[in-house]
Parts: sequence; structure tokens; C-alpha cells
Amino acid sequence: MHRAWIASKSSRCAKNGWPDSVKVESAAVRAPNRVVMGAAIGFVVAVWALNFIAAKIGLRYLPAVTMASFRVTIAGLTMIPGYLLCARLPAFADARRARAQGLSRGDLWTFFYLGFFGVVVNQMCFTMGLRYTSVSHAAVIVGMGPIYTLVLAVLFRLERATWHKVVGMAIAFAGVAVLASENGISPRSPSLLGDAITMTGSLGFATYAVLGKRVAARYDALTMVAFNHFAGAIIILPVALRQARALGPFANWRAIPWPGWTAARCSRQFAPRPNWRTFP
Repeated sequence: MHRAWIASKSSRCAKNGWPDSVKVESAAVRAPNRVVMGAAIGFVVAVWALNFIAAKIGLRYLPAVTMASFRVTIAGLTMIPGYLLCARLPAFADARRARAQGLSRGDLWTFFYLGFFGVVVNQMCFTMGLRYTSVSHAAVIVGMGPIYTLVLAVLFRLERATWHKVVGMAIAFAGVAVLASENGISPRSPSLLGDAITMTGSLGFATYAVLGKRVAARYDALTMVAFNHFAGAIIILPVALRQARALGPFANWRAIPWPGWTAARCSRQFAPRPNWRTFP
């Protein structure tokens, strides 16, 4: 991928040797059909909507930390056969070449911090936030992800803050404030606590979006998705083991009704798989 930096000689950034902005040219890859892209995006949105319902049902039977840690760990484990299987397909030839070349320590560090923000923070806070807030609140807060991403992009100087963007962000945050005040705003409000935890998870994903986009050109889609989930599962594994031990003997596990385990499995399957191989 070719990068060209454009900077004004009189700007503060140029005087310090930094670019004012970065122009990224798309790789010479054929974009998929727009109808296919639209259908795929619509399918992901529908599946992600079911994730809220499944997680809320699962939280009726499992503690929030238990369900959250199990989801992240199981997602990482199930990505292993998926990665190995997909890597054999012609469509993922880049992943096969990347595995043959091996990963450097720098690559592992990249997947570690992306997995922390995009998987651990995002998914743990999403599940635990739903324990204290409603599905409608969580859906709106998570749906504001692009706003959080824009804020971080402005702070990282990847985007310019225009009046239109500032007004749009103000309106969006005002909407969240209205939702939070549905039952009155109080420091002890359970809904306010859940909203804050859910927003933290969305901010984690926004951080992943900004950091991930900067390194997306180095990795193919399959490698990016799989190793981010591997890293997230490894980070949260001690918590998952501790929660499994806290559940006690096998009889306690069997005592959990089937809707709880079904919802947990469905929520894990419906969880998003972050990917930055997009086309303009």
C-alpha cells in the first residue's frame, strides 16, 4: 500500500517534522459487488441485534463476570479450528502465506493490545453493562460507536473537527443523556452504572478501530480477526478459570437451566468479529 504525506511548510506539524494529514491509497484489490456488501452488512447488523437479546437472557442465569469471561474465552478457542480451516481456502491465501512466514514480536504485541481493547474491554464491558441497564439503552450506546471513533480520531489528529461533526456529536451525546435520565439521574442509579460500563466497552472498540486501522495494511482479514481473539482469550483466561472454579462442583453447573447456557452460546456466536479489510 502506498502512503503519501501532505504537509504545509508553515504548519506547526511540518516544523516538527510531522505530517498534517495522511493520504492512504487503496490497494489494487477488486472490490466485491455492492449488493453482496450490502447484504453482508445487513446480515451482520441483524445478527448483532440478536446478541443483545441473547446476552440479556443469559444474564438471568449466570453472573455477569462469569458469562463475559466465558464468552471471550470460548470465542478465542472456537476461532482456532475456524482459522485453520479457512486458511486452507483459496480466498484466504494471504493468511496461509502469513502463517508460513511467521509472526515477529512486534506482530504479537500488536495483536495483544488490539485484542485487549477490541475483545477484552469491548466484550467484557458489553456483557457486564447489560447486567445493569436495558437492552434499548445498550443498543443506542453501542450504536454510537462511530461517534466515539470520530472523537478519538480527532484526538489522534487523524480527522479534523468541523462544526458539522461537533454538532452531530453533541446531539448524539444529548440523546444518551435523555435515555440515562429516564428513571432520574442519580450516582446510585443502576441504569446509569450500566450505561457507563457499556459506554466504556464501546470506547474500547473505538480505540481498537483507531489503532487497528493504522496497522490494517500489514495483515490480512483472517489473521487480524483470529489473532486478536486469540490474544483476548489468553488475557481473560485467568478470570474465566477463576469464575469456573467459583461455580463449584459439576452439580452446580448442571443446575443452571438450559436457556442460560443456550443464550451464552448464542451470544458468543453472535458477537462481532472485528475486521478492517474494507473497500472505499
